[in-house]
Amino acid sequence: TTRTTWNINWSSQIFYAKNIAAGANSVTATFATAISSFGIVQIHEYAGVDKVNPLDGAAAAAGSGSAMNSGPMVTTNANDLLFGAGASIGNMGALGTGYTQRLNTFGNKTMDRNVTAAGTYSATATHGGGAWVMGIVAFKADIGSDATPPSAPAGLTANAVSSTQINLAWSASTDNVGVTGYQLERCSGTNCS
Repeated sequence: TTRTTWNINWSSQIFYAKNIAAGANSVTATFATAISSFGIVQIHEYAGVDKVNPLDGAAAAAGSGSAMNSGPMVTTNANDLLFGAGASIGNMGALGTGYTQRLNTFGNKTMDRNVTAAGTYSATATHGGGAWVMGIVAFKADIGSDATPPSAPAGLTANAVSSTQINLAWSASTDNVGVTGYQLERCSGTNCS
């Protein structure tokens, strides 16, 4: 996600990895500048997330005061995993409705929740006041094997532009998960199947 600067010169960012296989994995964190006092790295592992294209949205914000809010993030898929991470000058307090706390490192907390509808979401929390940062990321669920076939495309039209080019057009198919592509077959002759 995008790096968010807060408290003048501190920064926060959420990273994710895709196509991770079962077994031993390692994470290397490389900072852009030298760390003069401290750096916090929190690592989480989730199952059931889309392995190929997991990201469905992200938002982050920084501010001051006692209410922390990542700002709105719009998702396009139902059944997303929402992951939130916040940091503050003091200790973070109560998390927003529906979130489960995962880590509490020096008063900085991570949280998650599963949702069942596409929509606008944010990560929220309270804290004692002063500078804060809050981020949210939505990860699509792994759909596994899609058992519902898409509808057949409709309204196929063919326009012979030349002896070597035919332009095809049709109305898009629909599917409960999504149409990933179309297969076109060229067959010359009268006995094509």
